[in-house]
Amino acid sequence: MVNDRFPVSSIGVDSLNTLTNNRFQSQDSFGKWANQIMSDSPSSVDGSDLVSSVSSGDESYSSLVVEDPQLSLPEQLFNLTDVFPAWVSSTEKSKILVTRLFQIDYLHISKSNLTCVCGDEVVPAEIVQDGVYRCWVPPHSPGFVNLYLSLDGHNPISQVVNFEYRTPVLHAPVASVEEKNNWDEFQLQMRLAYLLFAKQQSLDVFSSKVSSSRLKEAREFSLKTSFISNTWQYLMESTLDNKIPFSQAKDALFGIALKNRLKEWLSEKIVLGCKTTEYDAQGQSVLHLCAILGYTWAVTLFSWSGLSLDFRDKFGWTALHWAAYYGR
Repeated sequence: MVNDRFPVSSIGVDSLNTLTNNRFQSQDSFGKWANQIMSDSPSSVDGSDLVSSVSSGDESYSSLVVEDPQLSLPEQLFNLTDVFPAWVSSTEKSKILVTRLFQIDYLHISKSNLTCVCGDEVVPAEIVQDGVYRCWVPPHSPGFVNLYLSLDGHNPISQVVNFEYRTPVLHAPVASVEEKNNWDEFQLQMRLAYLLFAKQQSLDVFSSKVSSSRLKEAREFSLKTSFISNTWQYLMESTLDNKIPFSQAKDALFGIALKNRLKEWLSEKIVLGCKTTEYDAQGQSVLHLCAILGYTWAVTLFSWSGLSLDFRDKFGWTALHWAAYYGR
């Protein structure tokens, strides 16, 4: 899962000490940043309404950014929750899945015939199931384009997001800076996976006396995040008959596993009454590593769990500091 636009460098203790000497003096709250992101997210989640598609690592909802402010509506009819995949080949007709969550005042439009506007192309948005649309986009020159759903093929009724057409790789690339960045990002992903998988606290949860209020919080969190478990079926559907490239399938598998484990990990923290989390050997926590990797979807899960978004790492940096450092 490589973000071509924002290469990730590995961070060691020595280089972190150097960064600390020049750390941000601003004490801006990461919570304020999260609230801005969450302003387009549902304040409550109902299991029957919220359906999310597969996302591939950091190239999922993290890529949904407004590209052209002039295309925004004064009032959008629904929120896009995912676009899968986040990029397609520029030389082939490709299928993408778009999921959305209608605002309650516009549920009557959910069965309307919508179109998907992708750059200069307008294609039908076919209903796969409630909340999920399938769009076939034609070949296009490489680069980023605006993508949104529309009723008339012109005006957006959702966020306007970035969508990428990539030039297919025709031969095995030689060792390059890109390959080094891939390995650097993989090391960060390994550190995050270690914190989530190697230190499971299930036994602590079973052996501790859990208050009724914590159980209630855990149930509410589980309800809000139930859509994550449903993404497995989209991955299996997409891999039938090799419908997506093998590299995308592998990235999607890792991304789904990571999201499901983070959901379980946060549930354990809620039951145990934790408000902060432990560091790894390099001094970062799960939240800090998610910020470094650009996993903005983790902000929503942390916000729903009640864990602190302003938690500082060993060097005094919040997740906002790391996100800003990497230009997120």
